[in-house]
Amino acid sequence: MKIMRVNPVPTILLVVGLLVLTVLYYSVVRGREAGGVALPRPPRVPKIVSLPQGWSPREASEYHYTTQGTRFLPLHWFMALEAPSPDPIFKGTKLASREYLSRFGFLYEPARPDEPARPDPHTNSRANEMDLPIGFAIDTWTDEVNYIDPPIRRPTRMVGLTCAACHTGRLDFHTEKGPVVGVLIEGGSAMIDLGKFQEAVGQALFWTNRYRADRFAEEVAIAQFRDENDRVPSSEEMVPLKEEIKADLERLIKSGITDRSYAKERKLHRIAGGFSRTDALGLIGNRVFGPLNNENQSVTDAPVNFPALWDTSWFDWVQYNASIRMPLARNIGEALGVGAAVKPARNADETTRTTVRIGNMAWMEDFLGGDEPLPRHAEGGVPGGGLRPPRWEDLARAVAKAGGLDTPEAVAAMTINPKLAADGARLYMEHCSRCHLPPRATLREEWSLGDSKYWQEDARSGRKFLRLNVVDLSEVGTDPNQATNFYRRFATVPNPRFNVRGYRRNDENPARLAVGYPRAGTRETISAAEGLYRITSILRKEHFEKKKVGGKVRNLFEAGMEEERWKLDRHRTLPIFSGDEILLADVNNILDRKAIEDIIRGNLGYKARPLDGVWATPPYFHNGSVPNLEEVLTPAEGRSRKFYLGSTRYDPVRVGYHTEHFDGAFLMDTTLPGNSNSGHEFRNFSLDELESALVAPEDRREGQSWEVRWSRVLGKDARKLSDQEIWEAARDRTCRILRELRGRNHDGEKGRSAGGPAIIKDPDFVGVRGVLDPEFTPEERAALIEYLKTL
Repeated sequence: MKIMRVNPVPTILLVVGLLVLTVLYYSVVRGREAGGVALPRPPRVPKIVSLPQGWSPREASEYHYTTQGTRFLPLHWFMALEAPSPDPIFKGTKLASREYLSRFGFLYEPARPDEPARPDPHTNSRANEMDLPIGFAIDTWTDEVNYIDPPIRRPTRMVGLTCAACHTGRLDFHTEKGPVVGVLIEGGSAMIDLGKFQEAVGQALFWTNRYRADRFAEEVAIAQFRDENDRVPSSEEMVPLKEEIKADLERLIKSGITDRSYAKERKLHRIAGGFSRTDALGLIGNRVFGPLNNENQSVTDAPVNFPALWDTSWFDWVQYNASIRMPLARNIGEALGVGAAVKPARNADETTRTTVRIGNMAWMEDFLGGDEPLPRHAEGGVPGGGLRPPRWEDLARAVAKAGGLDTPEAVAAMTINPKLAADGARLYMEHCSRCHLPPRATLREEWSLGDSKYWQEDARSGRKFLRLNVVDLSEVGTDPNQATNFYRRFATVPNPRFNVRGYRRNDENPARLAVGYPRAGTRETISAAEGLYRITSILRKEHFEKKKVGGKVRNLFEAGMEEERWKLDRHRTLPIFSGDEILLADVNNILDRKAIEDIIRGNLGYKARPLDGVWATPPYFHNGSVPNLEEVLTPAEGRSRKFYLGSTRYDPVRVGYHTEHFDGAFLMDTTLPGNSNSGHEFRNFSLDELESALVAPEDRREGQSWEVRWSRVLGKDARKLSDQEIWEAARDRTCRILRELRGRNHDGEKGRSAGGPAIIKDPDFVGVRGVLDPEFTPEERAALIEYLKTL
């Protein structure tokens, strides 16, 4: 009998090949996260502390997780989704896990020893009890919300974002003893990437639908059934539930692909927001006007840094371009922009339906603002006191208690130098206060006076609001996109006048005439400002008509309900100045744009807010284009053209975040539209600019040497001057020119240079865009930064 010999080589090669393929598969699909989203892996922060900002931990937690009525997914969908991956076999990391969500920059509350054990995620619990980040809020939508796609068929818990997601910051420090400590900044600027998060959710849904729809549907079906019945469904009950979930998933994917294709075709997202930024007004407009007509969507190329919230409830106007006065208009618009649902009324017999929680947002505004403006700090907080800006001294104590810092330079920077800060206070009053107002203590004192140029008293409620300066784009010189985009944006919408009773002109109602040009036809083109005014005013009206007061449903537009109505509007009434109050209780008044200029307007400028706590809110400028305070005070040519965002490691020396490259970081390129870091400069005028001001047009000569030109503008022989002396003389000339221009602006043609007659020879010279004052010396910059740390 012949024995057959089997060659083992092919088998060995097959096994080796399978092993190699397995290694390659996991290195690409899992290790490199192919099919997913490129994200950083932030270092572990084992200790997180809070600063005394007027809120107790319990109060802060309530703010972190109170819903505004927004959603991005049903809660059980979100909890069941895996991080985006094309792996069809093995389960991956949950999308909602702390490990994964931290990579987008989302923050978590500090651990508290007395915190109860986290309950089962399928019980009706708050988002923090389900280990979701700050700013993730849970709401329950009923089958009344049947106007979204896919529709709500039964009470369903939804998860969405609330203000705290974008307006809670953290500063991380490497301590001398090794571990990293994170300092939570309530109401600060978040270092999150909303664009990447939205992309990851979309990718996760796509891969789930393709490879793991069955196990996803089963997990969701069990969770939803337990919510309603407090038990696990039977096999028979499971089948229709799973089919419904898979059908809804398919619809959601198709809708998302359509939206994504349209955005790609029209290049709507040319400029990425990245970490710490989003085009807030642009996205709100797209999400409010886009469903009415795709053509209403605009390019989002004006990303802005998430602004700090302390004191904003007392500002006369908010948004970077000072475009919104009434808090409900701002907050309703923000909720619609991040996922609240709305269905406009089709005729006078219907009401506009929405998921926006107006009562919750009014509570948040009160909670942030408190009963009096610019409240003083007090340990442990004061009931009704509102949110305070963080203090550098509290930061220094918290970091020292956690173990101190890891470098001598950082240790030195944490201790404020009193003499340097005093020098900086003088520089602040000379160079900064004319736009950013005097320091907090002065403004608080002015508020207590009967009359003050810094405060505007409401004509009816008697409450005072802080008058902020709005600096024209031609003067401040920073990137114009945020202001110009909103100013020139418009939308095509259905003409509601065809569906509002009594609005059309007739003999019975001759007064029902539209303000402005007559609009005929079934559609009309309106500005973005009017569109937001219209939808937010209608939702406010319908909420006020059915407001619960003392256990009863009341109409807040009725006589005797003024105080309740003013309270929800944070004591701002219409119009701003004296005259009969405009209630906007009639939809016709809203369609006639009554008091629109006192609610929403487009400005071609940016507001200059007080700088309390500015050290805790990097990156700087409205678009986050400057990484630290040192560069804010540096001429634009000395600022970083490109740097990386995504790290919350704080640099107390330069006062900003570390901006070195790391895997998954966002490259902030200030050469792109919307990202410019120009303007808001403290620098000397160049030789050409000095000549434009100081040499009459008829006296200018081409081809002259630089020595002759410098000598003429400086009034001394430039050949005998050192570079430093030329710099000092140019600085003096720049200072005199700017002071003369400001005097001219206040006194017409009577403006004079400080200390002498007018020196500007060209009557057409109006300044240099973006140059606010002469250049600081390094010592002056250090002093001013030291003072800003005391605010």
